[in-house]
Amino acid sequence: MSGEFWSALGAIATIAGAAFAYRQLRGQKAKLATEVFARGTIHDGVPIHGGPLLLVSVVNTGGAVIGIDRLEVHRYRTILDRLMARAAKVHRCEEPSIRGSNATDALPYGLKPGERWTGTPRAEATYSEFRRGDHWFAIYIAGQQRPLLRRIPKS
Repeated sequence: MSGEFWSALGAIATIAGAAFAYRQLRGQKAKLATEVFARGTIHDGVPIHGGPLLLVSVVNTGGAVIGIDRLEVHRYRTILDRLMARAAKVHRCEEPSIRGSNATDALPYGLKPGERWTGTPRAEATYSEFRRGDHWFAIYIAGQQRPLLRRIPKS
């Protein structure tokens, strides 16, 4: 085997080691899995489809605790408005926890790894407006500038 082969092998090993070290330095991140229920209900503490409520469920699938600051419903007229974060209408969800304002999961809430948080806008008079297909749940996460957006399906 030639010297060029060993040089190339050494370079590959160095790059792989640097990539591994970079990943370790970044630490564990919180990853969120979200689901929107346009017509949902709560059964044994878990949201399911087939009910009168408008629900959003957030599950922390990562390895770090993440803070949920607030929940809003935004209406965007066009795709460009959504990309530019220019909501035509914003509905602030005052007490989005399904258990009420005095519950242990009221916002702001620290979502631990593997834990589920479920919220609702509690504005039943406007549910039909939210279900038109042009409204989005905006989930504000601690330390992030822009909200996590999830579309409310038309129903």
